[in-house]
Amino acid sequence: MITVRDARPEDCDALAELWAQYLEETYALRGTTHAHVLRRDAFGPRPWIRLAVAVGPQGELRGAAAWRPGYDVHHFVRGVDLLDLYVCPAHRGRGVAVQLLAHVAARGRDEGAEYMRGGLAATGGPAERLYDRTCVFFEGRTANLSARAFRHLASLAGADARTLCRSLPERAWNHEP
Repeated sequence: MITVRDARPEDCDALAELWAQYLEETYALRGTTHAHVLRRDAFGPRPWIRLAVAVGPQGELRGAAAWRPGYDVHHFVRGVDLLDLYVCPAHRGRGVAVQLLAHVAARGRDEGAEYMRGGLAATGGPAERLYDRTCVFFEGRTANLSARAFRHLASLAGADARTLCRSLPERAWNHEP
């Protein structure tokens, strides 16, 4: 059982460790994350990013998503720019990523967003299959979830992983009002 929620300032030490693990695994980068910088940028007087976390029953971090409000100047609509999403290897394949995505979509929807957009860092595997199943792609590896598909995913926030995975929006819903 996991809980997905908005991150809190006290999560920043664990989040910095999680992002360090992600950066090393994905890009072979080390030493680029610092909790005090994340705390400033996510919770300071002028927040620059927003964070969601997936935590286990003992409060252990299992995954996280970083996002910010976005805007599509071609259609004059508000959206969500998904900056990154990472699930610890031991917890992959259990719906944690989908739960994080639904949470971020719901937070964006509550602020007037009509789409979510993010780039794929990795190729292959469950993440790509999820995005291929639910999103449309523009500009290469940029995944877009919009219209009915975005609203449907947002409506699933708080659902358990099994319900979410069985109820994912269809790719065609991105083209419906």
